[in-house]
Amino acid sequence: MDAESQIVNVGWIESLLNQVQRPEVGVVGARLVDREGTVTQAGLILGLNGGVGSGFVGEPKTSRGYMQRLVVEQNYSAVSSACLIIAKELFDALGGLDEEVFAESLGDVDLCLKAAQAGYLTVWTPHVQVVHSGVVHAPEQTLGALIGKWSAQFAQDEAYNANLDRNDRGFTLAV
Repeated sequence: MDAESQIVNVGWIESLLNQVQRPEVGVVGARLVDREGTVTQAGLILGLNGGVGSGFVGEPKTSRGYMQRLVVEQNYSAVSSACLIIAKELFDALGGLDEEVFAESLGDVDLCLKAAQAGYLTVWTPHVQVVHSGVVHAPEQTLGALIGKWSAQFAQDEAYNANLDRNDRGFTLAV
């Protein structure tokens, strides 16, 4: 968990454990909100605005989102390290975080993609809310390294419908 993170709901650990204990699940992440409850991150989308971003940023806490996606647990390609859980055995088997290339940022995305490559799902849950800015700060060189390493995943995020736009806030029809 990120030092800036603050859990705001009871039962949060149980919600994370409910998902991560499933044998097909490798990583589980939370819904990030600001102090007013506005969504700052709801799972990460590869290729959004040419990098890594989140749909639904700026949505009010009462919003259900496109196709109810802000209120249901679902698979994403990546979730934020602001609050994520992964079994230690899997973390070690994946080689942990790449602290050479992704020391400053995007190590969480790389970890989730390594888990997917090993056959595991990354699940996002709205049942754990964390106060955090949700902003993905990525130096251009680091983002370039991530895109180079995972170019197929960035070409089409498997957890994001190819008919939806990958610009702005996402989850709108591509034209």
